[in-house]
Amino acid sequence: MSSDENPGATTELGSDFAEHRPALLRHCYRMLGSFEEAEDVVQDVLLRAWRSRDTYAGDAPLAHWLMRIATNACLNALTRGRTRALPQLDRDPGAPLLEHEHAAWVTPAPDARLFPDTARAAEAMAARLRAAGFAGSDIQVFTSAARKGNLVARLRGTGARKPMLLLAHLDVVPARREDWSVDPFKLIEKDGYFYARG
Repeated sequence: MSSDENPGATTELGSDFAEHRPALLRHCYRMLGSFEEAEDVVQDVLLRAWRSRDTYAGDAPLAHWLMRIATNACLNALTRGRTRALPQLDRDPGAPLLEHEHAAWVTPAPDARLFPDTARAAEAMAARLRAAGFAGSDIQVFTSAARKGNLVARLRGTGARKPMLLLAHLDVVPARREDWSVDPFKLIEKDGYFYARG
């Protein structure tokens, strides 16, 4: 697609790039584990994509083309092995250094940036569950405000055992093993309950 041939297409492509920014940010954050670094890489990805927009032939979805550029950019960032600062953990400056879990290197990321429209995400997941065979009456999407949605899905059992409730959320926060009474990185059954951080 040449921007010289169709200026309107260039504007449309620019708005399409912006629409894919949250998905690219989630993808890069998963690969890099650092929200700040993911933001930098996504900015670079969108700039690269914009500069090479004339090479996009439209033979694959735009999201796939952008994800390929993002994946390569993340792999390059990981290969460069740029030194990352130690995580800022609460500790006495005079205390000896301790070895921390890998999870301590994952920096938190704001939900609003990774999932700017949770209502849309809830609707998308509801559609997947319906396609997988869930009855429509067992799936409810609640919207508490514009672009804020929650999903409740019921997987029916036979009634032979007690019901089970699973709760999940999308934010990512650091976890320190010493703050938990059970190992947060293992699924543990205790007193009829399951514990895990995920």
